[in-house]
Amino acid sequence: MRSEVASMTRVGVAGSAADPRLAKSARLRKSGNCRSARRAGVTLMEAMLTLALLVIVASIAWPTLNKTFENQRLKKAADQVRAEWARARVKAMSTGYVHIFQYTVDGNQYATERRVTSEVEGSGVPAGAPPGFGEAGLKAPVPFGAETALPEGVTFLGSETVLDSRAAMLTSDPSQFRTGEQGWSGPIFFYPDGTTSTARLVLRNEYGRFIELALRGLTGVVTVSDVQAGDSMQVGQEVVP
Repeated sequence: MRSEVASMTRVGVAGSAADPRLAKSARLRKSGNCRSARRAGVTLMEAMLTLALLVIVASIAWPTLNKTFENQRLKKAADQVRAEWARARVKAMSTGYVHIFQYTVDGNQYATERRVTSEVEGSGVPAGAPPGFGEAGLKAPVPFGAETALPEGVTFLGSETVLDSRAAMLTSDPSQFRTGEQGWSGPIFFYPDGTTSTARLVLRNEYGRFIELALRGLTGVVTVSDVQAGDSMQVGQEVVP
């Protein structure tokens, strides 16, 4: 039995060696393995071509991505102004002082300031003050507050404010406001009774996109529009390019 198996094995080996097709197949397999081993690495030329393609794709996609980032920055600026208006309204109600919001036209600076005198002229306790509110802190009021900046790339385009009887009375004393000669806008008022000026304010970014904030005077509620694109935006009686 063992002799038969050995004889068959010898015959198979001899047959393989004698068959040229089997020998050729073995050589091809060996050659393919060698080529695969040599191709496992990346040449300098291939790396440079890959980097060049990545740079081209990034340069094509970047303008679109950058506009998306800028639109988000515009929305952030609108939220910043809305929060500032909400704080001004709360301060006016809690202190009894009219608070004033102004901004730099075509700039990115704004400030909220307390009026020098209280809503009730000559009163030791301002209107709307909580029980026990004294005169502490009111003897030397600060007429002008600190300036704050919008996010980079966002500016104030303009605004439209309804001039009611209270606003007309308050604006009769220009010494309590930042002036137009200094590049500042007209005032937006926040009153101690919780009402405000009725106003519309427009912000824009460097890509010509706009966002609008609307302040409702009766309730002090602020609404913010979606980001808009266009060549011009209507503000007041003028079309601003």
